[in-house]
Order: sequence, then structure tokens, then C-alpha cells
Amino acid sequence: MARQKSKSMTRHSDVPGARTRIAGFTLIEVLVAVAIVALGLSGILATINGMVGSSAYLRDKTLANWVAQNHITELRLQPEWPDLGKSTDEAEMAGQAWHIETEVIETPVEKLRRINVSVSFEDSKDSPLVTVAAFVGQSFGLTPRPDWRAGISGVDGRFGTDGDDDSADEKDQNDGTRNPDSDGDES
Repeated sequence: MARQKSKSMTRHSDVPGARTRIAGFTLIEVLVAVAIVALGLSGILATINGMVGSSAYLRDKTLANWVAQNHITELRLQPEWPDLGKSTDEAEMAGQAWHIETEVIETPVEKLRRINVSVSFEDSKDSPLVTVAAFVGQSFGLTPRPDWRAGISGVDGRFGTDGDDDSADEKDQNDGTRNPDSDGDES
């Protein structure tokens, strides 16, 4: 004998025309969520890419500025005054080859010249990353270094006294007491 199902034991799926609702996401909802996440991630990646590009550009400008400052320092340390006109040079810093263009210009001040130094990559000489301007004065030759250990003329090494002060010598000779004759006081 076959068992018959009672009405209370029938499932909704057994009833013709009845729909069952299962909890979860539909395919369209999942696709919309994936699209939103993809848009957000692409925006974040574009921002990170821009920041990396800006960081590399600032690094290159900083290095180019250092190259220009080093070149200006080299010009200032030379014993000869730089000649008027333009010149080019090459340098290497941080594993990068740099192209340096220097222009020395006369100024209204007699012994002062302006130096414009432009630095670019070796492979793109026409577009400088930085241009630095500096001034250099004409040197009067090399001067000897001062000897800071030597005494200054007229100073005997004691603070507040100089070599011409005889009253200090008299004080030392008389055990710290002054000679009354040196003051001009007869009392």
C-alpha cells in the first residue's frame, strides 16, 4: 500500500503555481556590487599611480637642484672668475646622467656676476628640470687661513687686559696690591 501524503505535509513546491523564495542575492545584484567595487578600486589605483608619478617627478627635481647647487659651488671655489657667456657640462648623480647649461651674465655691480645654471636629463637637453640663479664675486686670490690659536697683537692672553696696561703688571708684582706711586696718589 502506498502511503498518501496528508495536506499538512505537502510542500509549496508540490503545489502547482506556487513560488518559493530562497534567501540570497540574485545574479544582477552580484554584478552591480562587483561593478561598484571595480569602479572604486580603479579610482584608488589611479590616485596611487598619480602619487607615484608626482613622487618621481619631485625626486628628479630635487636631484637636479642638487646638481645645479653643486655646479655653482664648484664655480665659486675656482680661483679664477668665471668668464662671460654660455657653457655646457655633464655630471652624474644618483646613477643618472645630467646635462648642465651655465650662463654667466655681467651685472651692474662691477665685481659681481650672475650665474644661471639649468639642469636637465642627458637625453632631454631641451627641457630643463630646474634653473638656479646665483651670484659670484671676484676673488682677490687665495688668502692664508687665519691661525686662531695665535694671540692677537697687543693681547697677553688674559681677558680684559692688553699688553700696554702696566697697572696689571704692577698688581702681579706686589702680591695683588697696587703700588701707590703708580696711581699718582700720595696718601
